[in-house]
Amino acid sequence: MDAAAVLRTQAALTSKVVGGVRAEQLGLPTPCQAWDVRSLINHLCMTTRFCARVAAGEQAEPEYETDFLGGDPAGAYARERDAMLQACSDPGLAERSVSLPVLGDLPGNVVPVLALSETVVHRWDLATALGVDTAIDPEVATFLLDQGRAMVGDTMRAPSADQTTGSVPFGPPIEVGDDASSADELLTFLGRTP
Repeated sequence: MDAAAVLRTQAALTSKVVGGVRAEQLGLPTPCQAWDVRSLINHLCMTTRFCARVAAGEQAEPEYETDFLGGDPAGAYARERDAMLQACSDPGLAERSVSLPVLGDLPGNVVPVLALSETVVHRWDLATALGVDTAIDPEVATFLLDQGRAMVGDTMRAPSADQTTGSVPFGPPIEVGDDASSADELLTFLGRTP
């Protein structure tokens, strides 16, 4: 799967969900226990900017304390999304090495995969909080699950979902039945309860 190409389509879907958030919904709780809807969109903007900067060759650190949204969550996400899409579609990215906190130096084609994961999974978080369509394309879910299994190690998991941090972003995986959908497998692998 070409993660950079799929990222464009998935980011457009995420933009629709972010664009549908009303001011009175910004305080709603989300599946990410520490974040309300506003905090989740802010985190999405932060990771989107981080991916854009890393893809552009910067030695970037996530900007956890920055308020990206101001009074315009949809506009903020659109700006960060456009920069991310441009940087992740650079044809030379796959031939460069990038440096990621926790993971170290990796091939550049990891960045569109990371961006895709953030875009898809946090769209599910946001859609769940808002009570709108949470569907994840099964092929995208399978791809992200395979990539996640290769990249998410024990050092990136907190003992429980309520103890996650920036450098330890995932809770423990949750067991699912053999008949679970690929989306449910992805979400539970990342510590969420579908």
